[in-house]
Amino acid sequence: MFQLPQSANEDVEGSTRQNPIMLPNNITSFDFHNFLKALYPLYVSVLMFYQNRMTEDYAVHARPVSTQLVLSKDEWLSVLRLSAFWYFLEYRKMAISQLEKVGAFSPIDKVLYGREYRVHSWVRQGFEEIITRENPIEKEDVHIINFETTFSLFRLRERRMKNHSSGFLSTFNTSDEVHQAFKTELEEIMKDEVACKTVEQEIMFEETSLPSKRSAHDSFEGLWDVPEPVATTTMTTTVPTGLGKKKKKHYGKSWGN
Repeated sequence: MFQLPQSANEDVEGSTRQNPIMLPNNITSFDFHNFLKALYPLYVSVLMFYQNRMTEDYAVHARPVSTQLVLSKDEWLSVLRLSAFWYFLEYRKMAISQLEKVGAFSPIDKVLYGREYRVHSWVRQGFEEIITRENPIEKEDVHIINFETTFSLFRLRERRMKNHSSGFLSTFNTSDEVHQAFKTELEEIMKDEVACKTVEQEIMFEETSLPSKRSAHDSFEGLWDVPEPVATTTMTTTVPTGLGKKKKKHYGKSWGN
């Protein structure tokens, strides 16, 4: 955001402690904190970076630290929610993959979250599991997936049970029946899902002078007694995919220059 053209007389939001970046009202501190866990897992890398600098040849031995990101179901949902909201495509993909590995979604959850975050496979799988499971659709489920969806699922469940009782279960293809009954909705979700996988062309701006502010290195002042960083030093972290080319440059400068 600091690469956007700014007014010389304007106090840019986020440039000072007195004027912080204000998040939208629909973003909770819980979601934002969990999103940062995935976006900036820096604590191990930063510590190793400064430990390496205490040796004379720290520039040679400085190395990235590989850590496995372990989050709960609710934390990964936060990552999915904000990565979809802010168009962090790789993090959205990672959150979907991790949530599928957790396997903690009920059929109703799959429909709910699949609709909300535009994941076609979750919605389809949720419908199919509701039709084929032994447990009936509960009253609470109706409020989550809506009445019209519930009515369609009841009809498919009834048809499947009739075929089963008549000995013709093999003639009922659950996947095909779900596709026909919910074709419009599933196609709309698929279109949105394709859009979530498309990288928009980046708009490049000319360099602008930024208001004076403390650097990221200053925030560690007093924690380590180390020499000032040199221009050839490279921070041993991975810049998030969601940052553009200009932002990557600014990110690197805040540590190395």
